[in-house]
Amino acid sequence: PAVPVLDDPAGDLAAASLGADGTLLYTRQRPLHQPVWVDSTGRAVAPLGPPPGRYMNPRLSPDGTRLLTQLADADGIEAWVHDLAAGTATRVTRVASALNPTWTPDGAHVVYFTVGAGREGVWRAAVDGRTPPEQLIAAAGVFAPAVTPDGREVLFQRNVGGAWQLWAVPLAAPAAGTPRAARPVVAAERASACMPAPSPDGRWLAYASNATGRYEVYLRPYPGPGAEVRVSRDGGAEPA
Repeated sequence: PAVPVLDDPAGDLAAASLGADGTLLYTRQRPLHQPVWVDSTGRAVAPLGPPPGRYMNPRLSPDGTRLLTQLADADGIEAWVHDLAAGTATRVTRVASALNPTWTPDGAHVVYFTVGAGREGVWRAAVDGRTPPEQLIAAAGVFAPAVTPDGREVLFQRNVGGAWQLWAVPLAAPAAGTPRAARPVVAAERASACMPAPSPDGRWLAYASNATGRYEVYLRPYPGPGAEVRVSRDGGAEPA
């Protein structure tokens, strides 16, 4: 039977190698990140709000006063909002897997996706916590939600048959007793499209696709019609 020889409650043990004399050599990861302001040359000029932690996906609020982050700790991965002026932080979600959180245009809600039995899909949560989280669409294999500037739709990528496709689901509540209906936006048969990013005026959609054999960044009119245009030359991903 297997016997544990080393345990790390934080789950940060990585590669291990066993020597001939029985010595175990391993790496322990303690990744800490800190959001920072970056100038136009790409130089980090000042910390932005929270102290170092296990952050990902920093997103400024529409009015620029708050920072939304995905933070991993012993309780899981949650969405937090940091008030940049007051220096305070508020946890918005309590689901242990709030991933890729992003703002709605009014700054009152965050949209994110979750994993885990019974919770998979795209959700919306009020920043002030006055209303319970609402599931916008229940689906496995979803990722990277992005809200359109008019606040009408949430764009997200969805794994269909082993390839990523871009879909949209309305934010407005459907008729009583009916689920929201998602629609495909970019659904190529043999290529993946991912990381949707609508333009600030809502007229364009940027995304990454591997239609050429590697990921490049494309633009297309939104909601269309219109042809896509490749804007990267030597590979690209995660457009903003």
